[in-house]
Amino acid sequence: MSYGYFQLDATSISYLLENLSQVEDPVIRGAGWMALYEECLRHELPAEVLFASLVKAIPSEQESLNRQNLLAYIQTLYWRFFTTEERQAASLELEQLLWNQVIAAKDISAKSTYFRRYQSIALSPSATEQLYRIWSGAEPIEGLPLSETNLTSLACELALRLPDQAEEILNKQLEQIKNPDRQKRLSFIRPSLSADPAVRDAFFESLKLAENRHYEPWVGSALGYLHHPLRAQSAEQYILPSLELMEEIQATGDIFFPRRWISATLGGHQSPAAAQIVRDFLAARPDYPYRLKNKILMGADLLFRVEGVKE
Repeated sequence: MSYGYFQLDATSISYLLENLSQVEDPVIRGAGWMALYEECLRHELPAEVLFASLVKAIPSEQESLNRQNLLAYIQTLYWRFFTTEERQAASLELEQLLWNQVIAAKDISAKSTYFRRYQSIALSPSATEQLYRIWSGAEPIEGLPLSETNLTSLACELALRLPDQAEEILNKQLEQIKNPDRQKRLSFIRPSLSADPAVRDAFFESLKLAENRHYEPWVGSALGYLHHPLRAQSAEQYILPSLELMEEIQATGDIFFPRRWISATLGGHQSPAAAQIVRDFLAARPDYPYRLKNKILMGADLLFRVEGVKE
């Protein structure tokens, strides 16, 4: 038993793709899926092939941790490795699978896990409309009550997908929130969800002031929405100034904030142009602080791996 990268030959990859979900030991199953995902990251296994096997395996996976990992792999492949066309082609089947699992799951933890992934990958008009009905209370999910936090998260996802209704949705959600801190959080991140690029630009400019970065978890959430894959193209302009702020972020923030800042900044991008911005930034600064450089490289790792994906 070891931890590390184990290079799989073609026969092993083929066997695991076909048979891994039937392996009884959940530890071996988890390790096997991790090994296959590593092969995908190293371009030894096409993303669409691994994606198809993961989707096929989900209904039979009963181990909670494995289920969460498989869903995380699916979401990463879906948003970061697939082209827009591939994502749209896969969306209906994936949406239906996850919704079926929401309905079929017997315990609330599994229902919640599947529903969170469903709302995060939903793209089709039918899935978006269903999420809207759930959020509005018109179609509650049997056996899965949604908390104030759950509904706020759902409202934010809807604002990204229904830009013409974003203001109405966020206004209504703010009115419904009873907890003052949650109200303040949504008010803070709300500009990052705006359909108006000028509002998003102004919000990003505000983050250049240290006093506007005081609640760092809120900043991380807002950056995640600002750079969401659905907004990635328009958000590329924020990458370079975000990199230029890294030294100040380190000087004025929590010790973990620089990593969270750059991870949220790069987490929605997959284009060669975005990857080149990072490479050019580091190439122009050969004496850049070692620790900060490593944080940037860690945050950019997946972006570098997927930059060959063509939009």
